[in-house]
Amino acid sequence: MYKLEVTKSVEKDFNKISKEKHEYLLNAIESLSSNPFPISQYKKLKGTMNSYRLRVGDYRILYEVEDVIKIITVYRVRHRKEVYKK
Repeated sequence: MYKLEVTKSVEKDFNKISKEKHEYLLNAIESLSSNPFPISQYKKLKGTMNSYRLRVGDYRILYEVEDVIKIITVYRVRHRKEVYKK
């Protein structure tokens, strides 16, 4: 089991997402603690050492995995059109 950490930017992202989607996305985030690499739903982000994205419908969850200390840090949850923009 991995420990989950969620940044403040994720809280801000959730304020922009409709309430109906919250439970769906939260379940996906919680499932990462038992399996940070779900088959066919995650992808490693190019140009990073340990960052990944999880596809959940039209939304993307960006997170980092620290295997040595068993911590997953979720740092972004946004619609697929907005998630990679800076």
